[in-house]
Amino acid sequence: MHDAEGLSLCRFLRVSKALEKGMQEKSREFAEQEAEIYT
Repeated sequence: MHDAEGLSLCRFLRVSKALEKGMQEKSREFAEQEAEIYT
């Protein structure tokens, strides 16, 4: 039981890390697009 909880926590952390990384890449792309619009 405890192992399963630990596993799901690890998975959750890994997923949230991946999401965070994805959001950073998305926001960087968005910033570049914004820069192209304004220059």
